[in-house]
Amino acid sequence: MNRHIITAGLICLLASCSSVSVTGETAADSVLKNDVSRELKQIYRWTENCSRIMDIVTENKGTKVDAQGRVLEVNEIWTVYGCGKKKAYPIRMLPDAKGETDYHILVSPKSAEPVSQILKP
Repeated sequence: MNRHIITAGLICLLASCSSVSVTGETAADSVLKNDVSRELKQIYRWTENCSRIMDIVTENKGTKVDAQGRVLEVNEIWTVYGCGKKKAYPIRMLPDAKGETDYHILVSPKSAEPVSQILKP
């Protein structure tokens, strides 16, 4: 029994199961928020060589609608904070024909910038 718990914990650790708070203004529902944040955590880990991701802050930058009021596109900036740095990722969300939402993350080759306001003990 204990062996299974340890194995499950190790798998969770390797699979990035740690909880990161996602705050701010977003059009994403909880499922989409989880999907996008999970992918952003992986991108940040690999591009910034940082596994200590602390926060993701979202900012809605605009919604395009058609003449009937249907959402065509939502543009947001999701900023990832970790290892004393931050990096902003433009996110584009598009509704599809099945009633779901596709998203695109723009990954810039620029490195994350240092965070000037790090919490002090």
